[in-house]
Amino acid sequence: MNCYDSERCIKKLDLLIAEDTEFNLTRNRVYVALDGDNHGLVLIKNDENKEELYSIEYFKFYNGETIDW
Repeated sequence: MNCYDSERCIKKLDLLIAEDTEFNLTRNRVYVALDGDNHGLVLIKNDENKEELYSIEYFKFYNGETIDW
């Protein structure tokens, strides 16, 4: 179930798993939310090491865990 369907809010530092290999993301790779859900978008550092906004539909939660930054 992706983040959109789960109806949970993404918080800064949530761990997210990419569900697709598009737009400089790798399927099943874990990414860190650099900012919380912003109207259906989340800030992620992609595979090109660039911070970009992505639709929350591209991700699912990784056990709902966060990391200390």
